Amino acid sequence: MNDNKEAKSMKDLATEIANLIKVLQEQTKPVTYLPHDLEYFTIQEVAGVLNCSQNTVRSILKEYEIKIFQYKGIIRVRKTHLEKFLNKHTI
Repeated sequence: MNDNKEAKSMKDLATEIANLIKVLQEQTKPVTYLPHDLEYFTIQEVAGVLNCSQNTVRSILKEYEIKIFQYKGIIRVRKTHLEKFLNKHTI
């Protein structure tokens, strides 16, 4: 009779672990969609477009609160955000 209880207990434990794994997998699903217009520029590329220094680009991004993607040392500017800024400030 103890063997039946242990077997059932192990089966319950296995089921619980499987359910926990399923929950964790659902919470860590990768992003599977991206906007079609998604294109990013580096600070150096933006400096090339604006014909200015990288420090000037950083100042512009900060001063005008242009949204950027930043992770550790990686900084990217979305093409649409750059275009919006340029359209707004073109004379």
